[in-house]
Amino acid sequence: MTKFKDFIFLLFQEFKSNPVIGIFFFLPLFPKILSLVIIIALINSISTFGFSEKINQLKSNKPFWFILLFYLLYFVGVFYSGNQKYAWQDIETKLSFLVMPFLFVGTNYKTAQYNKFFSALLYGVMLSFLYCEIQAIYNYSYEMYARRNNILLDNYPNINFFYTSYFCPFLHHSYFSLYVCLVQAFLLNKLLDLKETFLKKLNLVFILCLTLLLQYQLLSKAGLISTIFVFSFFSVKLLVKSSFDRKILLPVFVVFAIALVASFQSQKLKTNFQTIFTTNLSVQHTKDLSTTESSEVRVLVWSSTLDLISKNWLFGTGTGDIKDELLDNYKQKGFTGALEKKLNSHNQYLQTFATIGIFGFLSLLAMIIYFSYSSLKSKNFVFFVVCVVISFNLLFESMLEVQAGTIFIAMFFSLIASATKKHQKLNTEAEVKI
Repeated sequence: MTKFKDFIFLLFQEFKSNPVIGIFFFLPLFPKILSLVIIIALINSISTFGFSEKINQLKSNKPFWFILLFYLLYFVGVFYSGNQKYAWQDIETKLSFLVMPFLFVGTNYKTAQYNKFFSALLYGVMLSFLYCEIQAIYNYSYEMYARRNNILLDNYPNINFFYTSYFCPFLHHSYFSLYVCLVQAFLLNKLLDLKETFLKKLNLVFILCLTLLLQYQLLSKAGLISTIFVFSFFSVKLLVKSSFDRKILLPVFVVFAIALVASFQSQKLKTNFQTIFTTNLSVQHTKDLSTTESSEVRVLVWSSTLDLISKNWLFGTGTGDIKDELLDNYKQKGFTGALEKKLNSHNQYLQTFATIGIFGFLSLLAMIIYFSYSSLKSKNFVFFVVCVVISFNLLFESMLEVQAGTIFIAMFFSLIASATKKHQKLNTEAEVKI
């Protein structure tokens, strides 16, 4: 408890000098106040460096151009859109791709500062996890009380209170799962490289176990696969690190193996993954066109998006018209479930291609490939792993269509861009208290 109080005090002190750390902390905890925190960080950045200096730094730092180009293409897409209202809403949603480069360019952060950012995200994730767990226990207990006393409720989720959107109602479970993957990569990298006491390492192992439990309760299929990748990557890194005492990580990988086996014995998880293997990637083989089941409905919306791409492959439908065009296509094809839910493409690559054409699609690919390559080249393995995780998750979610995705991804790529020039290795031997 003392360490937690110390961290909150240090966080407050750090926030006064560098409000960016507040974005990491509040991202999984209070998403609704992120706009305010970003505005504070922006004002602080301008007052510290000056607006003209920031512009000059952006001109000379080419890695940030990938991020800005992506935003610029969406901005241009506004001017050939019929639905101007939605176009400007989308530009506002993606504003992080303009703001984050402005915040991070010229910052000259040291390794210790990167670790502070990740530690802030870690505390935010853990506090959010605690809140969700307490809320789930309360809701479940109240439902049991209502059943015993014949009190009518709107619905009866029962054990589902501990999973997915019931468990985390204020943040989509796929995005929360993505944040957890970054925390896991940070902790594993820290556990491998940190020369600390055995007790400190056990503390890190315990936190990792909590993140595994959290991933299980979020039940994001892409998130669970991403977690397997994160642990597998650092397992390989451990095996090739001959100077490392492998006994230290034995507990966490044993727990991970047990958790993996136990998870796939869960009926809820089995059902989730069975739909992936039984879903045919063809609309002709989808029996229920009104389905809203996660995997099956994705096949339907992907086919509609591919239709739009075939007709508008060069410039796309325009930033503001993609939603209307998709809904019209759902109606024509009889995809009543997708139409009722007003679903987007559930694949950011396809969504971007259909919206702003092949140039936008290539811009998105170039941004991901460049930051993945630069992270690997500079041996920033946490950055590299999360780049891979982001690129994978974008296959199943249009994560750049909501602020929970745009803020995190734009901020993360900007963080890499700020480190690219210095080629700093994310050395977790820096003095960061967890």
